[in-house]
Amino acid sequence: MKRIISKHHREKKNRTNQIIVAGVLLFVMLFSTIGYAFQGGSGIQEGDSNDEVLTYNGFDFVYYNGFWILGELSFRYNPEEVLNIIPRVDGLRDASLYQNVPLYVHSEDFDSESEIEANLGRISSSVDSACLEGESCEKSVPVISCDGTDNFIVIRERDSSSIRQEDNCVFIEGKSYELSQLTDRFLFEILGII
Repeated sequence: MKRIISKHHREKKNRTNQIIVAGVLLFVMLFSTIGYAFQGGSGIQEGDSNDEVLTYNGFDFVYYNGFWILGELSFRYNPEEVLNIIPRVDGLRDASLYQNVPLYVHSEDFDSESEIEANLGRISSSVDSACLEGESCEKSVPVISCDGTDNFIVIRERDSSSIRQEDNCVFIEGKSYELSQLTDRFLFEILGII
């Protein structure tokens, strides 16, 4: 049998419960804020003694969690590590030409493709997989030609290393272990860092 409780006692009990819940929520919010402040937001603080900082051509790169960070951009290698992988690349289009337009990528290297998506995906309207016209393609991806209007980056293994622009296509080619370095070199070139 249920005990009969007066309306006054029920309201008092509900108010006590509300005060307890509010106190617990306030405690959680307060200590979450304090923890976030001590963590420093994203955890990247320039000048932190644990982070290596490299200044190259006036750009400050911070080495954090295995990547070189420049503002919102991240790279596996810094400019000094990729400077001598190939001679200066001429004829590449500026990064501004990737802004607010679709970008298509065909890559034989996951890490290189990830870097393109992470960095140029910030300025392009979209980044999607595609296939170069004249090559065997999966049926589910669009076929892109270099003389079309779409920006297309092809990253593939070859015996010799090169980065070249042919109309709207960029070819990043080299040995499998060099493709990430070549991709970073391409990104540094179009961003005006190198």
